[in-house]
Amino acid sequence: MTVFDQSGRTAQVNGSRSVKLNGDTYDLAGLLWTTRNLDFEGPATVRLSALNERNGTLVTVEIERLGRETLEVDGQTVPVVQLALRPLDANGKPSDERRIRLWITDDAYRYAVRITGGNEIGEFKAELSRFPSRSDTLEALPSGK
Repeated sequence: MTVFDQSGRTAQVNGSRSVKLNGDTYDLAGLLWTTRNLDFEGPATVRLSALNERNGTLVTVEIERLGRETLEVDGQTVPVVQLALRPLDANGKPSDERRIRLWITDDAYRYAVRITGGNEIGEFKAELSRFPSRSDTLEALPSGK
């Protein structure tokens, strides 16, 4: 288990090892959550850091907005923003070796609808198979907000 102290810029890994953090640093789930909520009108490229909880090392990822497009998801045409996620290599340069791409809906809900990647061993693709219709989503929100 890792406990983050963002104000003190440290993290305790497995209750024993203290790691110094540079700026805001996330766990991997927090990194993905933050990526989902990036300002799609802001800078085209941002860098975020995450702590690898297995070994206590920091991983910095450059996230580049590649563009807007539409995807067909569960019979619906959905506007999305495509992002490239490139971990920095040992020299601090973004590496696209894994070709990680993430598509997030370009609306207030920010659903992650597809992620792809791969390397010389093989490729992966995960896609949302069921997408809530707009009317289902609006009915689920309190007071139509």
